[in-house]
Amino acid sequence: MSEGASWYRIPLTRDQVAEGVIGRIQFAFAETYLAHGAPKNFALLISETPDHIADPNNTCLYFTPLASHLCTELILEYHGHPCPEPSPAESSHLVGDEAYLSEEREMRASRERSDSN
Repeated sequence: MSEGASWYRIPLTRDQVAEGVIGRIQFAFAETYLAHGAPKNFALLISETPDHIADPNNTCLYFTPLASHLCTELILEYHGHPCPEPSPAESSHLVGDEAYLSEEREMRASRERSDSN
């Protein structure tokens, strides 16, 4: 993993989801979050497209840049890789700093939803 602040994502297959991988990652993430004093901007987001059968990796977990920096081992264990910030309209908070989903991010999500209609 690079030293720069970057988003990371872990794509999960249906089999991994069925095996409870999301819960294991969520638990490990929460432990790290609390161990570092629940820092701001430390969040894990989830994006799911359950109706998109053609994509076997239709569930993704996204680590904010700060979370990426502090969760290196977890990201490496599950073969995460750098990515752009996920669309607010297509991702939601899973664990970590709930304030990360600020009013600004929610407004962007609302605009994205209305632009796609």
